[in-house]
Amino acid sequence: MASLRATNLYQLDLYDGLSSQKTILSGAGRIRDVAQGQDGSLYVITSNTDGKGFPDSMDDRLLRILK
Repeated sequence: MASLRATNLYQLDLYDGLSSQKTILSGAGRIRDVAQGQDGSLYVITSNTDGKGFPDSMDDRLLRILK
């Protein structure tokens, strides 16, 4: 589960409801979306540009998380 506000990527276990939640990525900024690729990697899009000031290297990145 991606989280813009909490700036974390969570792994949820939804067996019989929410039975566990753990943070698997933090510190990358606001996480807009996450998807699993055919290779099993997770692809994460960040949304850090606020429309004010100048973009930097931490703004709006595509991250690949390997197994």
